[in-house]
Amino acid sequence: SICSDNDGDGCDDCSSGTLDDLNDGPDFDGDGLCDDGDPEPDCSTNDTDICGICGGNNISEDINGNSISCGGEPGAFAYNQSSSQAFYYVGSINDMYGEDLTEDDWVGVFNGSTCVGSRQWCGGMCDIPVMGDDGYTAFTTGYLNAGETPTFKVYDRSEESYYDAHPSDSHAYAVNEIFHVNAVAALFDYSMDLNAGVNLVSFHVLHPADQSVAYVTGGSVASIIAEGASAENNSGNWTGSLMNIDVSSGYWMRMADDDTLDGSGYPLNPGRIYNLHSGANLVSFPSTGSVNISAGLPDDIEDNVLAVIGEGESAFNTAAGWIGGLTAFEALHGYWIITDAAISFSYDLYEESLSRKANPYKTAEKPRGFDFVQSTQQAFYFVDNIELVEDEIEEGDWLISYCGNTVTGTRQWLGRTVDIPVMGAEGTLMTAGYCEVNDTPHFKLLKSEGQKLIPLYAETPEWQSNGIFFLSGLKESTPIPNEFSMGAAYPNPFNPMTQIGFKIPTES
Repeated sequence: SICSDNDGDGCDDCSSGTLDDLNDGPDFDGDGLCDDGDPEPDCSTNDTDICGICGGNNISEDINGNSISCGGEPGAFAYNQSSSQAFYYVGSINDMYGEDLTEDDWVGVFNGSTCVGSRQWCGGMCDIPVMGDDGYTAFTTGYLNAGETPTFKVYDRSEESYYDAHPSDSHAYAVNEIFHVNAVAALFDYSMDLNAGVNLVSFHVLHPADQSVAYVTGGSVASIIAEGASAENNSGNWTGSLMNIDVSSGYWMRMADDDTLDGSGYPLNPGRIYNLHSGANLVSFPSTGSVNISAGLPDDIEDNVLAVIGEGESAFNTAAGWIGGLTAFEALHGYWIITDAAISFSYDLYEESLSRKANPYKTAEKPRGFDFVQSTQQAFYFVDNIELVEDEIEEGDWLISYCGNTVTGTRQWLGRTVDIPVMGAEGTLMTAGYCEVNDTPHFKLLKSEGQKLIPLYAETPEWQSNGIFFLSGLKESTPIPNEFSMGAAYPNPFNPMTQIGFKIPTES
């Protein structure tokens, strides 16, 4: 906005540093900004500090609240000069996106958590001072000793963030030496919570030093399955055809217990291109946050994607839009993308979309007594209508799937078309009793009020792994009698039309 001349003095009316307050002026330098009677400009470009603040003191703060001289040293990169020093010449540095650092960014060198040197990035072959413990004062306590290897961090000023960084060449500290490091890359951290059993995961970054299964999993994973490949952990020795992890792929990871898998890597590449073949493709999600299924798939290929299957949830592409319990692609999750043609695409990711949004199907607390184990073998039965004899289905009720008497999945009813998961047998004790090929699952409704369990009936297709089926509707089943019986004729004596009720417990 532009100030107006409300007091008739021929000058825009505003106070120093603002554009809208009344009855201040005049504007001596004619820059349209008020000078408060001072012939020197108060708010012109020449009067702002390095941080761009009018009347500022050339001090800013990083994301952690550390004071930074504008354009100068980040607070976490402060260090003391030592009489014991070395210099590490670095040829190039990339941020976590794989882009070159700018001259606003900084690189720091650390011994554990102690900064022992830093330098603003000069654009190439910068000599970064690295301090050692000279033993004279407490100012260098915790600094490097001969033979110790420093680590690197990057401060990205545009992101106001610090990142661990990986040097291409590792050199142990030595006094008054000069070392050359070809390149340093900022590392992006990740942390995924894994449940006992199987988890469908992916990685958006991997460590540049090692992408082997053993390194990435840290030995905590029992086995891992990719598209057409697998590996098994036998007391720390990995066997199988899958030896390395790929950032473009999804993986089923089997855990003996709940655990957290931490790691770091670079570059973060949200624009990664995925080349899919016709049929089922097990792929990753390349970014942090999440994005709606429809928004994340480019318009020119969205019609070629028939379905997306995640861990215990799925989405199906219909003429009216996407339906099912899977609503968004999420960081660190893997997905089966089912296509009707070979396609290439990059996810459409917008900054406003990449935030974690709660999925109502995931946040609901599952009913007690109806637990099931996630399986790598799963199918989904979509239903949009449930008919009950006396009750009505209500939002918050639960649909339960069974194979025989074994619970194989649950899904909450939220008043719209929903996908009921049905887990399949893997040949393990944990999935014993789950569906196998050609088995037919059946369903029940658990009322949230009163916990009444109602048998349901539908013309149900036979189960198959990764199958997606549509039920015309589920109806309340008439209870099966325990014995043969025949009721009295009505009316009696007989009329031209007479009803005789009977019950049979089996087909006969």
